[in-house]
Amino acid sequence: MGYGLYFSPERSIGDIYTDLDASKIKKMWNKDQVDDVIRRRGGNPNPTLYKTEINISPDQIYVARAYDNQTPVVQSKMDAIIDDFNLRPIDKSKTRGWKDVMDNLEEVGKVPEEVFSNYGIKALKRDTTYSTVKSKNVGDIYYSVFDDSIIDIVDKTPITAGKNVASNKNNPFLDMTREARDSYIKSRKGPTEIPTITMDHRTLEQMGLDFDKAFLRGEFIRAEQGGSNPAFNQYGNVQFTGETFPDQYAYGDYKKYLDNPKLISELKLRVGPDLRYSTEIDPSLLEVIE
Repeated sequence: MGYGLYFSPERSIGDIYTDLDASKIKKMWNKDQVDDVIRRRGGNPNPTLYKTEINISPDQIYVARAYDNQTPVVQSKMDAIIDDFNLRPIDKSKTRGWKDVMDNLEEVGKVPEEVFSNYGIKALKRDTTYSTVKSKNVGDIYYSVFDDSIIDIVDKTPITAGKNVASNKNNPFLDMTREARDSYIKSRKGPTEIPTITMDHRTLEQMGLDFDKAFLRGEFIRAEQGGSNPAFNQYGNVQFTGETFPDQYAYGDYKKYLDNPKLISELKLRVGPDLRYSTEIDPSLLEVIE
């Protein structure tokens, strides 16, 4: 995963990282890193987008170009790092010479970002404006900052979970739901309690965490011991029974965790100590429309 804090001057890039679910993480990293990324993000269903200012001079920034394109002061700092740690010389005409220095530092057991910061190189700037190799997830210009003491947070924007959910106005899903409800009422042919329509604004990440929390809370029965749907009553499935669980009576496959204390301990570490469901933390995630 690496070290450092990453910043982009584009607000749209920051927005990408406030709306990550498991499927998006797989696309940006890989499937094996999903749990690690979620854990590092703290499982926060309502992240915050920070606007920052960085107190830094050009002589503290290594621009991701060849050594010869750096300021004389930055060049002298790089020379000092190479000499002091007895590193192999680098090709000063090579664009990724800085990466060679970092790799060489790792080989001698050092954390490259810490060494750079200690020698007065506080950030790395990448500019792919004119490059044929780009990533839509980082933008054309972005910074890796190695020293958090130079960062000032000037604004915070809380991001509401499920912000990408379609507006309730002219929402075709709601129209279909209303039609199904009306058909149900007609089928009753008499007085009945009119079911409400509820919009679920949880993200996929929140839903997954809620299922894991329900399992850790013990609010389930083992399906093979008598779940309500015989089609799912097989070993490995559990049916969730918690009264406050948003998906009460749903089934989940927890085969690998059942009777395996080691994996359950690992699951506890990933989920964290707060076992409240997302809708207990933020009741507005379940919105009753009518």
